[in-house]
Amino acid sequence: LFRDWESFWTRHCYRRISDCWNRPVTSVPGPRIDVKDRISHDHGKTFEDGEIFNCLNLGSYNYLGFSDHTGPCVKAVQKSLREYGVSTTSTRTELGTTSLHRQAEL
Repeated sequence: LFRDWESFWTRHCYRRISDCWNRPVTSVPGPRIDVKDRISHDHGKTFEDGEIFNCLNLGSYNYLGFSDHTGPCVKAVQKSLREYGVSTTSTRTELGTTSLHRQAEL
């Protein structure tokens, strides 16, 4: 019984509306994203690439813009990596003690 319903749902409902939420994002998920429009001539069985729209990102984990490829967050991360390296993401016994460890202990 469930298999029949699943087949009906896939063929008649999901395929026709799936493009509403299955749009490919073609940029870094910042405050604004580039979304590729897709065109289907067979009710969602196959798609052709359409134009790209720059949209406001209202549904992402990156609402603060931390994963942008430019800006203040990237500069701060690059500076701290140059200064401290990647050892700050490890335990002290593995990669040693840094000045940040010492500051935290004061």
